[in-house]
Amino acid sequence: WKWMERASRKICVEMGSIASTCKAPRTGAEVKEWGIHFTVSKAIGIGRRVRAAQHRHEDPIAAILDEAHGKRLFGGKVVDVDRRTTEGFLRGRAIIDGLDEDRGSRLEIAFQNEWVVAWRDGTPLAMSPDLICVLDSVSGEACGTETIRYGRRVTVVALPAPPVFLTAKGLDHVGPRAFGYDLDFRSVFERPTRASTARGEMRRIGIDVGGTNTDAVLLAEGRVVHAVK
Repeated sequence: WKWMERASRKICVEMGSIASTCKAPRTGAEVKEWGIHFTVSKAIGIGRRVRAAQHRHEDPIAAILDEAHGKRLFGGKVVDVDRRTTEGFLRGRAIIDGLDEDRGSRLEIAFQNEWVVAWRDGTPLAMSPDLICVLDSVSGEACGTETIRYGRRVTVVALPAPPVFLTAKGLDHVGPRAFGYDLDFRSVFERPTRASTARGEMRRIGIDVGGTNTDAVLLAEGRVVHAVK
C-alpha cells in the first residue's frame, strides 16, 4: 500500500496534480472491520444543517458546531498563504489575523493536504487528529487548503476525531509527529476534570457499541472521551 501511494503521488504530480486511481474493491466485512464508520452520514448531516441555516438566514457556523459537537477556535481575515506542492503533497501555511473577539491575535495553520496544526500567537492551539476546519464566516462553506486565499473572512473550528485515531496506534499514523511536528497531541476537547464532573456534567458508558468498532465508550455531554476495544 505504501509503495502504491508513493508511486501514485509521483504520477499525480507529473499529470499536473490531477489524477484518478482505481483500487481494489472492499467487501462489506472489510469496511466494517477497518473503515471509519458513519463519516458519509456525518457529512450529509452537516450539509443539511448548513443549507437549512442558510435558508433561514441563521448562523451556519453555529449549526455546524451543534450538529458535529464542535468547538469554535478563531475568527478573522486571511492575510497570507504560503502554498507549494512537494512529493505529491500540498504543503504550506495560512496566517489569519483576528477580528471581533479575536482582534489583536494571530492564528497560523500548517497544512499537508489537510489542516494539521494551528498556533495562536505562537502557542499550539489545535492539532491532528482533531479535525481542524476553516469555514467561510458568512456562508459556512469549507475553505480547503487548495482554495483558501488572501482577504477571505473565515472562522476556524475543531470537530472531534474518531475514537480509533485517539489510540496509541492511531496517533502514530495521524498525530502531529506523523506530519513532522515535535508536539505531543493535546485535544481541544480535553477530558473534564473531577471538579467539572462534580458540578454535574453527565457521563454515560456504552457497552459493545454497534458500528464504532469498540467494546465500550465513555461519553461526556455527548462527546466520546475514551474508547476501548
